[in-house]
Amino acid sequence: MKYSKIIIFGLIFLLCGSTAYAADWMINEDYQQRDNRAASDFEIVLKGKVKSQITGGGQSSITNPFDNPTRTIVETAIGNTKITFKGSNSIPKNTTADRHFGIWGTGQKPKVLFKAWSYATSPFIIPVPKSNFSYLYDPNTGQLTITVENLTEETVTFSDVGYLLSPVERPIADLTRAVLPAESFIPLPSLNQEYLPGEARSIMLDEVPPTDFVIGYATVTFTGGSADNPYNEDGVGTGGEWSQVSVGTQTAEDIPTLNEWGMIILGFLLLIALISFVIRRNQRPVMMGMAIFIFIMLASSASFGLRWVGGPSWTAGQHLKVCVDTPPGDAQQQSEYLEAVFEAMAEWNEVQAVFGGLILEYATEDCDINISWHNNRTELTTMGVPVQIDIGYDGLNARGITRVLKHELGHAESLDHSANSVIMREDAYSSDPPNGPSDTDLNSGNKFPVPNADDIGVKRSMYGTTPAESKSDAKSSATEEQHLWRYDYSLAALLGPGYIEPVTRFTLELPSGVGLSDFSVTLLPAGWEWDFVDAYVTPGGRFANCGTPAPSVLNFSAIVPEDGVPPGDTVFFQITSPLSPEITTAYTNSPRYNSDEFAVVVPHRVIPTLNEWGMIIMFVIMAAGVVWFVVRNRRRMAAA
Repeated sequence: MKYSKIIIFGLIFLLCGSTAYAADWMINEDYQQRDNRAASDFEIVLKGKVKSQITGGGQSSITNPFDNPTRTIVETAIGNTKITFKGSNSIPKNTTADRHFGIWGTGQKPKVLFKAWSYATSPFIIPVPKSNFSYLYDPNTGQLTITVENLTEETVTFSDVGYLLSPVERPIADLTRAVLPAESFIPLPSLNQEYLPGEARSIMLDEVPPTDFVIGYATVTFTGGSADNPYNEDGVGTGGEWSQVSVGTQTAEDIPTLNEWGMIILGFLLLIALISFVIRRNQRPVMMGMAIFIFIMLASSASFGLRWVGGPSWTAGQHLKVCVDTPPGDAQQQSEYLEAVFEAMAEWNEVQAVFGGLILEYATEDCDINISWHNNRTELTTMGVPVQIDIGYDGLNARGITRVLKHELGHAESLDHSANSVIMREDAYSSDPPNGPSDTDLNSGNKFPVPNADDIGVKRSMYGTTPAESKSDAKSSATEEQHLWRYDYSLAALLGPGYIEPVTRFTLELPSGVGLSDFSVTLLPAGWEWDFVDAYVTPGGRFANCGTPAPSVLNFSAIVPEDGVPPGDTVFFQITSPLSPEITTAYTNSPRYNSDEFAVVVPHRVIPTLNEWGMIIMFVIMAAGVVWFVVRNRRRMAAA
């Protein structure tokens, strides 16, 4: 009975506690309605698909100045999140009244990309000046970095930039001029300046407790080349921007907060109590259910998305400034090396221009990417700010430099190694795969290979700005039948505005050790074919020292686009294997490189890594401890 009470109490605590969190971030801002027309609504666009993070705001007079305020949230075709504030009325022109708009939510504070008044007649959208506060906390050092950045294509000036630290969360009603005017904040004069598109500045605060809240403020105006923005027609229009975050939640990685550690520990104690209860009652079916539950929970924490290597958070359509250290050699060699840089940059720019992707720009300062030269045979891209590309030019001519730079710029723009790629394979350009490329291969006078559908699909899904022409969904299942596993996959092309393209490719990433002999393809749609691409590359090659080793892949492809999956249709695939299931990644593609990604089950070989062996050993020790504890108590109770 006592275990039942513990379990019930713990579950009630978990349910109640999960709803007691304060907001991890708040955004509140004010703007004048300066247009002669009455505004019908106001829009804020946040970076990424963060709809699920927004938990409040825009539904009261404190955070929405319209009568009978309403707020809608949609995820855009580009992959961002738009919040629309409106009500039962429109807001007339008033160049002195500041109108407040606010939201709050959980997790890392989203980046604000765009804000604008909206009107019933053309021009429908009139942007307002904006800044973006970003916060990054290092729980190991207690250092908090506050960054003010211009994420727009406009030039703006930030003034009155400041911050406050508070041991308690301030209500969003306090984030106003009436309660916290600009003079209430500790000034940060180094951040007061004009910001060009993409420009950012940061300051660092030391010894900040993770339990504190930090509030940032800035006044923002259109200046420079953007001073003639319509928002400034009747004088200089301003915006006031307040943001508040819970310091401990603004970490670079998913490091548990104090509250989360408490929940983790409580969950573990509940598990011990539940195991004890089950053993005492000899509830074997319950034990089996618990084992399945634990497997599912562990599987659901798997990491996906191996096609991109991570690194800086580039934004869709961003202009990346590429700085180049002075190349070695005489004037001719320097000219050749710079020509190689421009050729490699142009290759990536050309394939991304059709969907408004990243743009590489040659620059001499404020670098996003920096290229340096070394007299060795090692190429390395290091993610950071800026991204550092080190080129070993020993043995290479200008054509070899060009080939190497195309590969490394792919990493800098977030692509990882891929078995399906030509440029991003670990043995790229090699005439003798799976061995890495020789100097002769790299320096060859043969035509340069270009980024292929795999490369372009990833780039468009991450950084494209044009609306998608197709959207897909995939599901999978694994069933054991007479010592064989049957893996079933369904691939649906979704209906939606602008979705006109067929889905023509479906790719399964396969875990390490799975080869062509480990499975059989037993079902294909009419007009489709399949191929297996082995990702193994001989260690020690020129590109084997950067990025993550690529997984092998199983590709299903429509023979011609007309055989692809049109919007509204579903097709099915099936493979069989003696190997048991593991969760991994699948992705799709289309003729114009619309790519979606999914978690699916595939065959795998059980080859624990060193880290996994450590986890297995720790789990066995913990389980043995629990069993010993329960058995000892049972013996004591029997003896009594």
